[in-house]
Amino acid sequence: MPKTFGWLVGTREPVAGAVGVGVGRYRRRPPPSTVPNRCGVTLTGLERVGGGMQTVTVSRRVDAPPEQVRAAMDDLEAFMLAAGFTEVTVEGEAMHLENQVGLATVTLDLRLVEREADLAYEQADGFFETMDTEYRVEPVDGGSEITATTDFELDVALVGQVLDATVIKRQRRHELESQFDWLEDRFA
Repeated sequence: MPKTFGWLVGTREPVAGAVGVGVGRYRRRPPPSTVPNRCGVTLTGLERVGGGMQTVTVSRRVDAPPEQVRAAMDDLEAFMLAAGFTEVTVEGEAMHLENQVGLATVTLDLRLVEREADLAYEQADGFFETMDTEYRVEPVDGGSEITATTDFELDVALVGQVLDATVIKRQRRHELESQFDWLEDRFA
C-alpha cells in the first residue's frame, strides 16, 4: 500500500501514492511525469520544489588585534575542534571532519581555498551539493570583528529525512558560535 510522502506546496494536503524516503516539498504534476531520486525510488506524478542555496552568517567582536585572531584561527585542528566536531584531521590543505547532527553522523572532507578571506574552505566530499565557508577578520576600535559565512546546498537525495536545511542551519550557527566562544576565551 502506498505511503504518504509529502505535502502540496502552500497547503497542508498530504501527497498520497508516493513511496520512498527523502525530504523536500513536492507538488502534483500532470501525469505521466516521474521524479527519480538517488535512492532508486521513482516518485510518479510529483515535481520536486528545490531547496536552493542556504546561508548562515555569524559575527562577533573579539578584544584582540586582527593578527592575533588570525594566528589563533591558523591552528586549524584546534579551531575546528572548537566547533564541536568529534573528529578533526588536518593534512596540508585538506581537512576531514566528523560530527553528530541529530541521529546522523556527518562526515565531511574539506579543502582550503584561496579567496579574499582570512580563512576559506569548501567541501571536497560530503553530503552537500555544495558548501563553502569564509571567515573575515576586520579591525575595529580596540579589537576585531570576525564574520563567518557558510553557503550550502543540500543534496536532498543523499541526506534523506533525517536532516533538512533548518537542522543544518541551526547546527552550523552553533558550530560558528562555538568557534567564536573559543576565540573569546583565548583572549579573555
